[in-house]
Amino acid sequence: MHLARSLKHAKMQYLYLCFIESLVIKYSIWILALVGAVYWLGSLGEPTTQSRKLPSAPVQADSATYLYVTGDRVNQRVGPGTFHGKQGQLNKGARVRLMSDKGEWTQIVSSLGTGWMSSRYLSKSIPAQEKQTTKANTRTVAAPTTRELQAARKAIIRQSIAAYPGSCPCPYNTDRAGRRCGKRSAWSKPGGYSPICYDSDVSDRRLRSYLARQRGASN
Repeated sequence: MHLARSLKHAKMQYLYLCFIESLVIKYSIWILALVGAVYWLGSLGEPTTQSRKLPSAPVQADSATYLYVTGDRVNQRVGPGTFHGKQGQLNKGARVRLMSDKGEWTQIVSSLGTGWMSSRYLSKSIPAQEKQTTKANTRTVAAPTTRELQAARKAIIRQSIAAYPGSCPCPYNTDRAGRRCGKRSAWSKPGGYSPICYDSDVSDRRLRSYLARQRGASN
């Protein structure tokens, strides 16, 4: 009878172990699926190589060198020399960008584009502007008449021609041999000395300055 009881007890243990084994096999699939889902969700929060924000390139400061024109109606030319054609003229205080320095000539970039200008008319410092002093006691000055303006322009032209060291300042002048200057004149050549030959060459600023000096001398 003791043997029968032992066999019954062993059978019960066997059935219990089989039950536990079936439970492990049944729910192990769900456990593995749950662990995989947790790992997959965790990987979504990590930034990928493409989604990582790359550091932006630093903004470089403008390292260009700027110069200032120190004269009025200074010619800008196509090349370094008075024999090169004119691109235009710049006035006092105009800011230009330095490209290269060739001694007597400097390559610049201005509102006229890339060109060359005589180095003696360029400076790193801003040129001082002419200050106009006003007197406490002022009086009304009559505007110049048309006749006065015409006479002033003619006088400015005469002074400019007289100051030219050669014999052909303007196209209508004659050289020492008595030949008409024409295209051989300094006015016709691109660059170098620029004499005032015609009324249209006289700027309003030069005209006002001349009239102011004449009126000041007569007072």
